[in-house]
Amino acid sequence: MTLEGNFEGFTYERAWIDDSSIYGDIKDGVMITRYTGLEKDIVIPAKIKGKNVTAIKSLTYSANMRYLDAAKPKNTTIQSITIPETVKYIFSSAFEDCIALEKIFLQNPYSINNSKYIKVANPVLIELALNEPEIEAIIEAIYNNNGQNIELVHNIEMYLGKRINDNYFLQYNGKIISSIFDRKPSIEIEEYIGNIISIKINDSISILKEDEIISLGKDIKKIEVSISGDIFYIKDYDNKIYKNGDIILDYINGLSTFSIDLVGNNIAYTILERSGRMRLFKNNQEYASTNDMFMWPKLSPDGSKLYYFEVKYGPNRSLLFYVRGPDIPPMISGAYLKPNGFGTFIFSNNSKYVACHVESISRGMEGYFLFLNDQLLGPYRNISKNFYFTEDSKYFIYTHEGIEEKIELK
Repeated sequence: MTLEGNFEGFTYERAWIDDSSIYGDIKDGVMITRYTGLEKDIVIPAKIKGKNVTAIKSLTYSANMRYLDAAKPKNTTIQSITIPETVKYIFSSAFEDCIALEKIFLQNPYSINNSKYIKVANPVLIELALNEPEIEAIIEAIYNNNGQNIELVHNIEMYLGKRINDNYFLQYNGKIISSIFDRKPSIEIEEYIGNIISIKINDSISILKEDEIISLGKDIKKIEVSISGDIFYIKDYDNKIYKNGDIILDYINGLSTFSIDLVGNNIAYTILERSGRMRLFKNNQEYASTNDMFMWPKLSPDGSKLYYFEVKYGPNRSLLFYVRGPDIPPMISGAYLKPNGFGTFIFSNNSKYVACHVESISRGMEGYFLFLNDQLLGPYRNISKNFYFTEDSKYFIYTHEGIEEKIELK
């Protein structure tokens, strides 16, 4: 039986596509091929004649007709499109000629894995019914070349868009925040406290803080943000520590890395002298020194405690990691093969407890371990990196071999 017709301004036919890997997802439904209505805010129907709408081929011309680009009809009315969760595939040119389109609302981003990219005449705001980190891959699949997602953290939407004329733009929380790029820029993004993020566009770093864009320039080596939103950073070979663009520590020869506490009142940093000796400082007072290396120093939220890894050379120039801190007994401090998760120390909000994930290859101690102050938990065959303290600092929760453990803190 032929399945085609017109429903509330939508022309439709049986869903089809030449790609067999996609056809199975859409074959039992119908496909929108044109919109002939006059509404500016349109809602794609989820069902037509009892069949799910599973694909959108076009809103501006018949799927059975072919046009030269100059002759293709344009839609100057449609400003927003709501797409139901039944839709599994959107053809790349489906919205290309909707020249007034400003917004696309996706009721289920997970359902559109198959779409490669969507052409748009102008930058379009994408709204999602689900705002979860897991949909990052789906957004990337939808936009690819035409609006490639960079990162999705919490409720932050950011993507790199591409106009038909090949100019690129950067959109953040629905606003275009960057100048137009003639070439696709290289972009990296990282999240900090309070949804403040840093973004590296080509070689230059900017901070996105609410609606404010703060340019830090090139050669930024590390950034940390306090709970009040103060931005601390260092540059390569600069020997200075900056706070909100102002120099707060100068002439630190050999400065390699730093850490701040939660409010930014205390600063720890390391310097590497020409002799090869490394020194660790806290608030300009020397805290420790070594002829080996210090890595990943981290201050507790209240600034009272400082933890770090001391790294020594082992057999065959291998690196051995030792955990250092006021609660770490020498008996269990190491050596370890590597700190899993790049040596990240996490703290309870009251600063009383610290945890870190390490791997051991020492005979009789092979496996993964967690430090919890003076306790060594393990060994385990595997440990999830998503271990944490509860907000009230009453429990420490971690998962090993698929088993969740909950430790009460006293």
